[in-house]
Amino acid sequence: MVVPILLFVVSLLAVGEFLLFGALAEAYRDLRQIRENAGLVDKPTPVDMGGLQNKLASTCGLAPELDSIVQAVVVYLDRRCGTCRMIVDSLSGGLPRGMWLVLVLSAKEEGPGWLAETGLDQRNDLGRRVMFMSADEMQHHLGTVLTPLAIEVENGRLTRAVTIPSVRQFYAMVPMAVSLSTPSHQKVTSQ
Repeated sequence: MVVPILLFVVSLLAVGEFLLFGALAEAYRDLRQIRENAGLVDKPTPVDMGGLQNKLASTCGLAPELDSIVQAVVVYLDRRCGTCRMIVDSLSGGLPRGMWLVLVLSAKEEGPGWLAETGLDQRNDLGRRVMFMSADEMQHHLGTVLTPLAIEVENGRLTRAVTIPSVRQFYAMVPMAVSLSTPSHQKVTSQ
């Protein structure tokens, strides 16, 4: 008599657990839909580049050095933008290889002050990869003032632009460095 009651209780618990997991899965689906509809999904949004696609980087007010670079990402950051400030704060005085920054300012004279706050030194190699641009210049060169904005450069040409919604997505944009050359300290031997 006890065994059938135990089997019934166990079956009832199993059905209850199955229903609870189904409700939990539905709740997660609902949360995902709410996040998508509210625009809270952390993914870059493509930006139409129009006539800028495949143009040399220097034609858009960027450093002429970018015209001969194999791969880089240029990120436009505005001092008034909260996400931009979080990205700059996350740099901790460093800048990932292959990344260039364009600090968009009300006036170019503000640039050295903001750069000093970031911990980046304009006198070294990192500082060379940081440019200053006014909002008017950005409007003139790109046709829009949208930050944070990442523009990918391949073989000196502008290829793709996306918005950067978070610090995590900023670091996801860091280009992969690939080298086919052998370091000078290693000797190549044939076998």
